[in-house]
Amino acid sequence: MFDSRAAIPHFWRLEVDPAPMLVVYELEDGRYVERTTALAGATAHLDSPFPIAIDSAGLFRQ
Repeated sequence: MFDSRAAIPHFWRLEVDPAPMLVVYELEDGRYVERTTALAGATAHLDSPFPIAIDSAGLFRQ
């Protein structure tokens, strides 16, 4: 799915269409594994790589 040769331990993907969505991946055994999906309006609580709570829709509010 995603190229893991760079060995970046955490990869976050923010989608905007059809609605804001945050998808979080972690590198495991040489491949990226989806850990969290947070749809708009839902808060994702992450512990790694650092503690954070984030609502993907909040990134697009003006």
